Amino acid sequence: MKAYFSNKLAMYRTVVSVLDSNAALWAVLTALGAALTKLKAHITKINTLEQQLSGGTKGITRGKRNARVAMAEAAAAVAGAIGAYAADNNKPELLAKVDYSLSEILRVRDSESSNIAQAIHDSPNGDLPALAAFGVDAAVMTDLQNKINAYTGNVSGPRAARSNNRASNVTMESVFEAADAVVEGQIDGLMAQFK
Repeated sequence: MKAYFSNKLAMYRTVVSVLDSNAALWAVLTALGAALTKLKAHITKINTLEQQLSGGTKGITRGKRNARVAMAEAAAAVAGAIGAYAADNNKPELLAKVDYSLSEILRVRDSESSNIAQAIHDSPNGDLPALAAFGVDAAVMTDLQNKINAYTGNVSGPRAARSNNRASNVTMESVFEAADAVVEGQIDGLMAQFK
């Protein structure tokens, strides 16, 4: 939170504290009680927005990176096994489809790496029963597909989080404006009676 907003929030909390501790003095002014309730609601909204913003995108980015590495490692292992099968059975077309190393899968852009992993997954077609001797069976292929799905579900996570943070910042500014309106337009005017 910007220092300016942090200072305003501290001021709002002070106003609430002073009014709460002197409630007996102003209890007859129901308008002041209503304004205080509004101010407390704005403070709660500000706190909620600040908590959303404080998370940042590091955890989401880390999750995306971990999902990508897990997918790439699984795809490289399957590609190696299918490549060995293709070389053993003189299937150059199949070998060409899976000729990717772990570093090649990780080096390309986000969507390309998931496309490569999916192509590796889809490459064996009818050869899957023969691949069991090379360590690739239905369970291995299901695991690879699950890792591809997990990664593709995380691809847009950091960007979405940044967009949400920008939206929360805009919302926070409007909540501060609303809280200022309550303090300056209602509470300040009613406090003149207690001077």
